[in-house]
Amino acid sequence: MASKPTFDLVLLRIGYKQYAVPKAAALQFMDLCAGSDVYEWDTHWKGNGEGSEEHAFLLETSGMPTISLLGPVQFHQAVENRKMFIEAQAAKKAKND
Repeated sequence: MASKPTFDLVLLRIGYKQYAVPKAAALQFMDLCAGSDVYEWDTHWKGNGEGSEEHAFLLETSGMPTISLLGPVQFHQAVENRKMFIEAQAAKKAKND
C-alpha cells in the first residue's frame, strides 16, 4: 500500500488572484462560503480633493472562489521562478545604479 503524499497544497482562486494554501484550509473556506454571496471590496479615488470611497460588488459566477490541484513540482518550480526573478531584478537595479 502506497503512503499518502505529504504535499497538501492546492490553489484557491478568488477572482483573479490565486493562493497556494493547505487543502484542509481551502475546503473549510469553500464550506464557509457555500450558499452565500461573495463580494469584492475595492477602493476608488474620487479625485478633486474628495479622497476615496469604498465599493462592494457581487462577484459574477466566473469570479467565484474555486479550488485547483497543485503538484509539488509545479509549486517548487514557481518558488524557484520567483527567486530567479527577484535576483534578476536586483542585478538589473545594481547595473543601473
